[in-house]
Amino acid sequence: MKRVRITDRPPRLDYYVNSMDASEPPVQAEEKVSLEQYSDQKLSDQKLIEGLSSGQLGALQAIYQRYSRLVYTLAYRVLRSSEEAEEVTQDVFLTLWEKGRYRAEQGRLSGYLTMMARSRSIDRMRSRSAHYRRLQTWHVMTQAIAPSA
Repeated sequence: MKRVRITDRPPRLDYYVNSMDASEPPVQAEEKVSLEQYSDQKLSDQKLIEGLSSGQLGALQAIYQRYSRLVYTLAYRVLRSSEEAEEVTQDVFLTLWEKGRYRAEQGRLSGYLTMMARSRSIDRMRSRSAHYRRLQTWHVMTQAIAPSA
């Protein structure tokens, strides 16, 4: 299978929504109407956050459409890996959906999402470098233990 590298666009939201916990009920007809309700690009971030707080999937979709490119681009610039940038993007929006800790008093939504993406990307970089150091240590130890030929 040929791998295609996509660096100019974030992953699609419906992929992540469909891969959420299978124990959650499927989207009902009333919720489908709410998806259309949030399709208006003129809605303020505050209105979208209110919809998100009430569990409206359409609000998450609108926020994702508005800010996913920003989050993905930032994560990609830090990580230099499209796969990891996609994972960070997914993590940021799922955290916003599940925990919903954003408050308007904290500043703009774009700044909040950017901060989350930056923090998670740096955490992944640290994890990656710690893993690399462990591999180097293991390699040095195995070379010291290996019998000389």
